[in-house]
Amino acid sequence: MEQAKSILPRLFQGAPDTARWQLDLIRAYWPEAVGPLLASHSDPVRVRPPTLFVQVSDAAWLEEFRPMRQQIVSLLQQEMGSRAVTRIEFQLEGAEEPARPHKPTPRRQQKGPARRRRKS
Repeated sequence: MEQAKSILPRLFQGAPDTARWQLDLIRAYWPEAVGPLLASHSDPVRVRPPTLFVQVSDAAWLEEFRPMRQQIVSLLQQEMGSRAVTRIEFQLEGAEEPARPHKPTPRRQQKGPARRRRKS
């Protein structure tokens, strides 16, 4: 694995879709970088060098991530052998312009009596 970590960034450097392979690589290292619990409540969704955009499941987890920004950047740089990402932006899931298809959210159930359709 150590060899792959040192070879992959050099192999894809200058590739036409560099941001895409960087995102794939970040996703592979994400659980290692933030730990399994934090990884289960977050998802790296887009890279626009030098910024990584990460969606977080809810506001409470968002507050957990914010103070860790620089630590996560350092770990990712160390793991990936690259300085392409120097900044992380956290956003709540579903907040403006997701980079991948949005997971459908369960339909909200209406409270109160069921509506009846009028017969025509």
